[in-house]
Amino acid sequence: MVTRVNRFIRSRLFQDLLFWCISFWVLLRLFTRTDQSRQIDYLYTALFHLPLLAAVYLNALVLIPNTLTKGRYWKYLWQILAL
Repeated sequence: MVTRVNRFIRSRLFQDLLFWCISFWVLLRLFTRTDQSRQIDYLYTALFHLPLLAAVYLNALVLIPNTLTKGRYWKYLWQILAL
């Protein structure tokens, strides 16, 4: 049982979920103007995260493996700037 839990905690899925949950919570605190979060605050935070998710995973899964690891630094720089 301990090894399953340990394996799950070290998994990429768990780490990604934890990162995005913490990111969501921090940004929700920043976007909330009153003492209590309202539905619109959750909506703004979620909409703010959509392009961040796309940019992070496009970078991690496409740009880095296809350009940066092959030594094409200038091409990677231009792709990041375009992104």
